[in-house]
Amino acid sequence: MVQTTRRRMLEITTDYLDAMVRHSPQGLPLSEDVRCTYNSEVSAPGDNELWRRVRRIPQRQSFVDEQTGNVVFFGIVTNEVLSMPGVSADAVMAWWFYILRLKIEDGRITEIEEIAAPSRQRGFLVDIQEVPLPEMLFEVPIDPEDRMTREELVDVANCYWDGIENKIPYERLPVHPDARRCELGLFTTDNPQTPDSLKTNIALPGFTWDIRQRRFPVVDPKRGLVISAVSFRQKSPQLPTGMGSAVMEIFRIEDGLMKFLYAFFLRGAPEKSPWVEE
Repeated sequence: MVQTTRRRMLEITTDYLDAMVRHSPQGLPLSEDVRCTYNSEVSAPGDNELWRRVRRIPQRQSFVDEQTGNVVFFGIVTNEVLSMPGVSADAVMAWWFYILRLKIEDGRITEIEEIAAPSRQRGFLVDIQEVPLPEMLFEVPIDPEDRMTREELVDVANCYWDGIENKIPYERLPVHPDARRCELGLFTTDNPQTPDSLKTNIALPGFTWDIRQRRFPVVDPKRGLVISAVSFRQKSPQLPTGMGSAVMEIFRIEDGLMKFLYAFFLRGAPEKSPWVEE
């Protein structure tokens, strides 16, 4: 297998996003046995609500890992356009938080994972049109002498998930003094509603989750980034079984410490990801 270049991976991602806005996957370099999911359920390429409705992608940021062959894209998508000759506006305007993961091998797409979260979820009432992307901190390279290995970066991200599961005491979490966390465009640390820091927030009573099926599709030592995909569910007998949240979280790590966490997620997703065999 020939490794696809970073440039080519980005070009294929551009073509994929343009195809979604055109509402047709025709012409995309799909492998014959391509696997595809939408909101953690098996689907066919181009067969979901976004491919039928999205008209533009005003906020965008892509992350590439040539070693794993994965591209992860975070975006804000909408069907909101002005009516004009040849363009019909949708009667119901809608916005979504959008995550795309493509796996590319030998220049062809072998895996498609899409997650679309509605613009307003309980506890996360933000103006989606004001969510800032790209986050420029994720583009800043780490000085070569300070870069960590892929394994070291994944270990730091795993510490975060272990802390949420109460597998390790929060005092041991490797957290930078400047650390903040943003979820669905809302800062969930050091704000009036949740005034605790990232480290002490994890120690709050009731902040306990089952974190399952951890994956790390993108690890980028040059930029100190890890992107982790997990399925998680709060430990509560009141919640229905079989349902959880599908999460994709970006970790910016400097000096061995978590400095910025940025997550999109979908509540009510199937608890078991089709991308992990158990």
